[in-house]
Amino acid sequence: MEPSLTTVNIPSKSMGYIAADLLLSRINSSDMPFRTTYIKTDVIFRNSTYKQ
Repeated sequence: MEPSLTTVNIPSKSMGYIAADLLLSRINSSDMPFRTTYIKTDVIFRNSTYKQ
């Protein structure tokens, strides 16, 4: 495809481990408060994006 598209690398393996850990934590302690978890992603700049 021209131009080559900019993409985001999402570490799916890490995301799976974190999701499983959160699920097991909630199962073992249902009174645990909800929380938001952030996973670092990497932007892979290609020709479709102007970068400075």
